[in-house]
Amino acid sequence: MSQSNTESVLVSGGSGFIGTYLCKSLIHNSFNVYCGYLNHKPDIPGAIPVKLDVTSLKDIEEKLSSIKIDQIIHLAYSKGPSMEDVIVKGTKNISQYTRKINAGILFLSTDLVFSGEKGSYSESDEPKPVITYGKFKLTAENEIKVNNGYIVRT
Repeated sequence: MSQSNTESVLVSGGSGFIGTYLCKSLIHNSFNVYCGYLNHKPDIPGAIPVKLDVTSLKDIEEKLSSIKIDQIIHLAYSKGPSMEDVIVKGTKNISQYTRKINAGILFLSTDLVFSGEKGSYSESDEPKPVITYGKFKLTAENEIKVNNGYIVRT
């Protein structure tokens, strides 16, 4: 099914709003696309759904070991009590796995890693999150930096 000259991309959180559109765009641009999900299986023609619990490194390794992945775009998110596990632990696990398989990683973060006092932040500004979500995202960003990955702050 997969061509040797086509890159394979896993999108964690592939069933979410951004993940769905990203998976469709990647397919349109001839990537092999694996859409990671936990509860809501995506129905995206051309994408291969992969039920994946990012909070479990064992689950990641078991589910992805037979798949050649060149890039991981990490969008997985959760509200409520599991938010910290998905954002912090999930990012650490995904980052660790990308190092193991020598894949690239891109992480979707937020401008909420800043206090909001200044506005118009740049990459060189020091993050100072004031809300819990921003603190979790900053912790996750630091894990991505260890892996020399890319961070996109929206």
